[in-house]
Amino acid sequence: METYCYVGNRTRKKNMREATAGLGITICRYDEDRGQLSVLENVAPDINVGSLFIDRNVLYCTDECPDLPGMRIGGGGQVYAFAIDQSTGLLKELNHQPSYASMPCYAISYGDYVLLTNHGTRQNHVTISERDESGKFRVKVLFDDSSLVLYKRQDNGSIGEPLDIWKAVGEGLLDDIQYSPHLHSVIFSPSGKLFSVCDKGTDHVYLFRVENDRLVMAGSSTVDPGSAPRY
Repeated sequence: METYCYVGNRTRKKNMREATAGLGITICRYDEDRGQLSVLENVAPDINVGSLFIDRNVLYCTDECPDLPGMRIGGGGQVYAFAIDQSTGLLKELNHQPSYASMPCYAISYGDYVLLTNHGTRQNHVTISERDESGKFRVKVLFDDSSLVLYKRQDNGSIGEPLDIWKAVGEGLLDDIQYSPHLHSVIFSPSGKLFSVCDKGTDHVYLFRVENDRLVMAGSSTVDPGSAPRY
């Protein structure tokens, strides 16, 4: 039986808006005797892969970008599901869904669910004016949502509509990277019953579980100010 390897590639410049000639996902065959990889083909060249994983013969990956296709600007990234042909290693897209915020950077499977973290952009902000409770006007600065999204995984491995979205709040000590929350990863606990979410924007680590198709926070802890936890 052949062994295959899948490599996610970046396809956008640093500003994340201007696409370059990308590779998307590179499919390789692994020669166990020689310890070598040979490239078979590249697929989905428009995807700016933030993370990928394989479960139940399906490859899932995030398109880590700020702009959703079909929208003039903004709208966030996407998450994709590809069926893997066991005989050839090639991929066939099953479907994709919006990530419902900017820069989806990490995703995992959790039973019959797919979990995704949206990092949000660092540099984009909006300044608005609003009237406060006293009737006076004030200036307010808004940032992208940084969120944890729970999707239902369909029987064929495709990604269903989101069941729940949790949005982080707060800020951290460091300028440039801690003006707002930035959820960076979602990882299983050793028991497999909980999963942790690192917020590098507010120096927090959150614990969640899923109950009745909803995200339930099981606990949280703070880490050293300015440490910006990622994984």
